[in-house]
Amino acid sequence: MIYYQDEKCTVRRMIETDPKVICREEIAQGWHATEEKYKTRLADDRAGKSIALVAEYEGQVAGYINIYLNAIEVDGKRYDELVDFGVLEKFRRRGIGTILMDTAEQIVSETGDTVYLE
Repeated sequence: MIYYQDEKCTVRRMIETDPKVICREEIAQGWHATEEKYKTRLADDRAGKSIALVAEYEGQVAGYINIYLNAIEVDGKRYDELVDFGVLEKFRRRGIGTILMDTAEQIVSETGDTVYLE
């Protein structure tokens, strides 16, 4: 499913091949990364616990953010939570982070007016 698209950037649901690409790129930039973390995000998306989003820039995976649905309880009310927000270094300063965050905020605004950040 595509949530946002312009001439250079697309925000879509995470797919099976994304964990490997994200992990490889994070390791290349010196980060400690494992595919398991992203496979968990994908599994949680498929189980209906979250919405795992990936940004592509000119067709390449560039960033990600995950929305965990009803993840936080405060005063008896449940709220969504944004988890693992990142843009790969080689794609920074192109507005991708802003697009990802705006897209996530738009999705959570459909169910409420409060979201938590991890």
